[in-house]
Amino acid sequence: MDADRIVGGVGKAVQAGVVHGGIHIHGESAGSGLPCRFGQVPLRAEAYQERALSGLDAGCVVLVGMGGAGKTQVAAGVAQGAREAGVGVLAWVNAGSREQVVSAYMALAARIGGVEREPEEAVDWVLGWLDSTSESWLVVLDDVGSPADVRGLVPAGTATGRVVVTTRERSSVWRGQGRSVVQVGLFTEEQARECLGRWLVDQPRLLDGVDELIGELERLPLAVGQAGAYLSEQEMSCSEYLERFRERDGRLSELFPDGERLPVGLDRVVAVTWSMSVGRADEQEPAGLAGPLMHVLSVLDSHGIPMRLLGAWPLVQYLSTGRDALVGERDVLDAARCLARMNLIGLDGRPGFEATGIRVHALVQRATRELVSVDRLAVQVRVAADALSAVWPRVESTSVFTEVLRANAMAVIGVAEGLAPDPLWGADGHAMLFTVGHSWGSVGQVGVARDYLARLSERSVRILGVDHPDTLAIRHNAAHWRGRAGDFAGALDEAQSVLVDRSRVLGADHPDTLITRNSIVRWRRLLGDIGGGLAELQRILADRERVLGPDHPDTLVSRNNIASWRGRSGDVMGALADFRALLADRERVLGPDHPGTLTARSNVASWRGRSGDVAGAVADLSVLLVDRSRVLGVDHPSTLVTRSNLAHWLGEGGDAVGALAGFRAVLADRERVLGVDHPDTVRSRRSVVYWEVMVEEGE
Repeated sequence: MDADRIVGGVGKAVQAGVVHGGIHIHGESAGSGLPCRFGQVPLRAEAYQERALSGLDAGCVVLVGMGGAGKTQVAAGVAQGAREAGVGVLAWVNAGSREQVVSAYMALAARIGGVEREPEEAVDWVLGWLDSTSESWLVVLDDVGSPADVRGLVPAGTATGRVVVTTRERSSVWRGQGRSVVQVGLFTEEQARECLGRWLVDQPRLLDGVDELIGELERLPLAVGQAGAYLSEQEMSCSEYLERFRERDGRLSELFPDGERLPVGLDRVVAVTWSMSVGRADEQEPAGLAGPLMHVLSVLDSHGIPMRLLGAWPLVQYLSTGRDALVGERDVLDAARCLARMNLIGLDGRPGFEATGIRVHALVQRATRELVSVDRLAVQVRVAADALSAVWPRVESTSVFTEVLRANAMAVIGVAEGLAPDPLWGADGHAMLFTVGHSWGSVGQVGVARDYLARLSERSVRILGVDHPDTLAIRHNAAHWRGRAGDFAGALDEAQSVLVDRSRVLGADHPDTLITRNSIVRWRRLLGDIGGGLAELQRILADRERVLGPDHPDTLVSRNNIASWRGRSGDVMGALADFRALLADRERVLGPDHPGTLTARSNVASWRGRSGDVAGAVADLSVLLVDRSRVLGVDHPSTLVTRSNLAHWLGEGGDAVGALAGFRAVLADRERVLGVDHPDTVRSRRSVVYWEVMVEEGE
């Protein structure tokens, strides 16, 4: 080239006098490598399901979601659409690390521009060319580990070009700069069913149990697709597969096709991906907390874990192991947020969602558990059980919180029973095992409590032995809820057997022995055997006052029973006086909101009505209903009892229409809460019939 003169054919050039530094040619001047297809776009999975996702048409789309949600498949769908539309440049970049992206840009620069460049120069050239070209283009950065890995490497969308990023990390850094962040979640039930249906299109008989299997897989796209491939290959029904899936000693790797037989578009089980995500979360501040927290969360209920558990003292202690100082509740919450950013858990701390604020996919939990030793898993089970016990309210209510606690306790028990030895049983049974049984019964699920304690009794006998105090306590509780479920004779037989064993093992004066003596009187009375009952209750009261003292809650229970027996024997005014005295002592000893105090108020109101003061009974019960609803919840069995009693005394006071309306409302709620066969529900049904007759006769 002479001064001011160019010799030979060139594309486009600009003479700028003396040029200092490197020369970068952009635009169509580097078009010799067009059209360009760079990288391998994954093929669509067999039985692929279109996902209705909004925001995919933005200039820069960031697809976020847990491993196995199908982010790569969605991105591949976008890429295939662009290829079919004849896009000028289609680049698929495996973006697992910054080095991978830079290396890909170097190759892409050479492919499009025809010149090999150093790393930084290649990055600048590619980003500059994409920003200025009039050619249509699409760049996909697949499986980005962290926003930091691609800082300065994500092209900006233009009028002719688009970018798609897939990542497990849901970070606020992705937002802004015109980017559209799209959450790729689970299949809908219809999509999951359609996916399995396509795999088994020639074998429809194998779809038996498909809905239950979909529920077990929790609609995770990868798991559904892999299960479909396995079912088709093995000619196995969904029901049979589900049975194998639920086997405690089965592993995920055994439930999906192996690598050589894996169909196109289905990656291997993403357990390794999830493990890497946990590792990345564990590296973030507060370092070293996310991993141990994830392992504890893996033994809890996948459908909802209370946010309050993050501040439970046993969990804080566990997470502080090996650290110089105790971690704070805020540190634990920050660790949970790290897991949420990696899409390993869902986190929702909004008001009203605290009870179910943490959600973990069941397959993520299972894969997490399979990565640790049995000994380590046993530790995590005990930590979870300790944490649940620590946050369990002393007064049971019908709140969502206690319902979720029971579900989490049952999840922990399920994991524990699959280990040998069971970590919830040592020298004794874990306190949570007892709490769950009482909780079921106290909210009216007496049949569930009965069955749970019957199974727990068998396990305790096998592990601890027939004479262990915990075994005797579980047997007593099982008899109690058996009777509360309506089997008075069975409850009496078991209670008498327990009394013999408790007297022999613990002694006649042991508080537990006295409790069983008291139960026997109760079941005898309900069976119509009232002879000697009052005398036995007075003997129990004397023994309790001697052993426990006059203010012990068990002693107050004996006074309650004697007052009730006196009233049923015909001494109404004596019973009323006894209950009023008992109420004063319970308020003093237990406090005004204790369930025992509220029960004493209920008894005072009832015997006030029986004494002839119906208006006073209605007034007392109206106030009590407000307090029981506040303390126990509107659906608690005791609250429903108060409503039933209020309806009764309204009727006795002459308001038959009000009584009928009250009993109908109580019946509907008891059927919903307790079930149609619960003894309280049956009584409500009889009351409705009675007051219907009273209303008809009154008309």
